[in-house]
Amino acid sequence: MRLVVSLCEVPEAMSQDDAANEPLDPEEEARIRLAFSRTNLPGWILIATGALNLIIGSLIISRGFEFLEMAPADIIKEIDKATNGDFKPNLDPEDVKIYFVAAAFVWGTLAALASLVTITGGMRMRALQSYRVAMTGAVLAAVPFVSLLACMGLGLAAGIWAVMILIQPDVKSAFV
Repeated sequence: MRLVVSLCEVPEAMSQDDAANEPLDPEEEARIRLAFSRTNLPGWILIATGALNLIIGSLIISRGFEFLEMAPADIIKEIDKATNGDFKPNLDPEDVKIYFVAAAFVWGTLAALASLVTITGGMRMRALQSYRVAMTGAVLAAVPFVSLLACMGLGLAAGIWAVMILIQPDVKSAFV
């Protein structure tokens, strides 16, 4: 059976081909409703975490484009200012520029891609579909430097909460 979920409703059971709508027995329906009630809020929080991480990842990528346009000496001055004078590179200024541009692009892209998986995982968690995708999204939300909000504790809390809900046997068994 496939579950279809609107934004705020409990899933309704429908057959695979949608041609023959077979009602669920009351016990199965109660089990699915209970699992949905447990996964709904953590799913929304994963979606929000992923969306914020996507915005932050995009900002990091845009910062890489800014670094790309800057002179190497200006990048070193800006980083030195941000680190209160503690930045003393032992590299050629052009190499510093290359490293910072590459780091911004790689980190921003990794964060953006992970945030898309987190958003998808939250959507799948709410729909009680694709258990592995939901679990992957929850785990990625909790990994610092992949989930930029995990560095601040928000993604970490959201990811751990979602994993704790997902590993419950009754919730896991409700997934299609």
